[in-house]
Amino acid sequence: MEKLKLKYACTPREARVMNLYKKGLTLEKIGKKLALSSSRVKAIIDQAMARIEEVTDEELKLARDQHPIMRVPALDTTKTRLIRCILWDNRLRTLEQVADAGYERLKSAGLSEKSIQVIAEVLHAYNLYLKGWKEKKNKDANIGAVAEEFKEWWSQVKSKFSAQDLPELRRAIRRILYS
Repeated sequence: MEKLKLKYACTPREARVMNLYKKGLTLEKIGKKLALSSSRVKAIIDQAMARIEEVTDEELKLARDQHPIMRVPALDTTKTRLIRCILWDNRLRTLEQVADAGYERLKSAGLSEKSIQVIAEVLHAYNLYLKGWKEKKNKDANIGAVAEEFKEWWSQVKSKFSAQDLPELRRAIRRILYS
């Protein structure tokens, strides 16, 4: 079970550090072997141990045959590590759990639109789809089309009014938009 927890809760690099540590190598020796400082090795061990300790056997059973987010290379880049941490902290620990959680849950977890876009692309690479993402994209497309229509209308209409009338026209449009 310990090996499964290691695979589930640790990145390949963290698992390598943990295996060397369990074999009895000192922090300094591990650091030399992996070109890391001993303080960085200690930090990696502490982070990995904290995640391993919070994983339950039940969670492991439910996640069997799923893709742990800690093992997804696309989530192990400088730009995506924070996304992975947010997902982990929100107990979304496999790609399948992330896909099922859906767009709204990711939004409420504090992820930006750009981060959610990255997640949707990662999921797509694994033939998984984020719930609510297609609807959100359709809504954005509809809003974009209406905004484009309004922009075209505005360019035609504003030439029919004098410069003195434009502020009043803008206020009237705002009243309509915010009513």
